[in-house]
Amino acid sequence: MLARPLAAVLLTLVLALLIAACGDDGPSKEDHFNAGVDLAAQGLLEEAVLEFDQAIGLDLSYTEAYTNRGGVYLDLGRPQLAITDSNKAIELDPDNALAYANRGGAYARNFQLEEALVDLDKAIKLDPDIQMAYANRGGVYALTGDYEIALVDLIRAVQMAPSQVPQLLNRAGVHYELGNIEEAFQDYDQVIRLDPANAMAYASRGYSYWDQGDFENAIADLDQAISLDEEQALAYINRALVHCTLGNDAECQDDIDRASSLGINREELIKSIADLVAEKSP
Repeated sequence: MLARPLAAVLLTLVLALLIAACGDDGPSKEDHFNAGVDLAAQGLLEEAVLEFDQAIGLDLSYTEAYTNRGGVYLDLGRPQLAITDSNKAIELDPDNALAYANRGGAYARNFQLEEALVDLDKAIKLDPDIQMAYANRGGVYALTGDYEIALVDLIRAVQMAPSQVPQLLNRAGVHYELGNIEEAFQDYDQVIRLDPANAMAYASRGYSYWDQGDFENAIADLDQAISLDEEQALAYINRALVHCTLGNDAECQDDIDRASSLGINREELIKSIADLVAEKSP
């Protein structure tokens, strides 16, 4: 048998490697994007970001990847990164309703409320069925004290997604501010049914019980909030309020101390509690 020339052997190997490489390009941008969507739906947000990173790395003009990564950054509590991604998505697609909704939510997190309302209005104009825009706009109107308008948006948001806890919690607060006491407690109860470990719901309902003069249930809710989250400053604030109202001075001071250790201004807290207790006094 004659030996093949070395050059021919090398050429064959190179061709074989090229054919193998062409047959295995690795995951596509769509593969990474879909994986990111699936991971985000499972609550694996950091992993989702990595997949969207890969998708964008393969296509720097991949609008959907910027949009979805911006939404995940918002869920991760990184509003500035959410704004950056939303800006890019809107640059690529000026009619991207979800990107406006994400950016509006991010502006709201940064307390840039005017900018938030502009973006959320735009999102709803582009897509009247975009639920998160109603939820976020209702939250912004609540922050500005426009409770009647907030309630309209939050009712719509809850109708579109009845099991989403944040908008129910916001609606409970808005109902309470408007004097719709029964509706407020119904929403608080529903939040706790859906999410029994929601410390904020217990802390908020505890305050409402205090305001209604039901101190026993107030203490029970606030104790529960703290057992669920020992870093929940609102629960210590509200429990201090209840204890001060009841004349439990030692317990009141202990809760004020704990709230202060979590970053609450001690002097302002003491004054606020004193003013609230005075309002309750006959």
